[in-house]
Amino acid sequence: MAESTFCGVGLKVEKDRQRNCFYIAGIAPGGPAERDGRIREGDVLLVITNKHKHVLGPGTDLEYVKKKIMGAPRSVCKMVLARPGSGKFEVALQRGAFTVATASSSASSSSSRPAQAATLAPTAPHGRLP
Repeated sequence: MAESTFCGVGLKVEKDRQRNCFYIAGIAPGGPAERDGRIREGDVLLVITNKHKHVLGPGTDLEYVKKKIMGAPRSVCKMVLARPGSGKFEVALQRGAFTVATASSSASSSSSRPAQAATLAPTAPHGRLP
């Protein structure tokens, strides 16, 4: 297995079409979200704030959400999430490099997504993940 360095917060986000919301479907081992420890699988993603506030609604595209999570190394991604039974909470994570083992050595190509990395988020130029 090859290794690739990614930049992001280490979250797998999916869209629940029945509930019209985005939820956390996975957390990358060793990534900023796992190290922070506040986000859990099943949390609902409501808002992403970079330079601007992006409120996520039923018409929001999953690829748009993933692009808003991605950013430059050491930049901050602020998110408002909701946990069923616990209410809303805000998390600010610094994007950073972390290593994810992949099934392919072609992880640096933005058009070729390695199998395991695709389960975390889409690759961006230079093999970066949100």
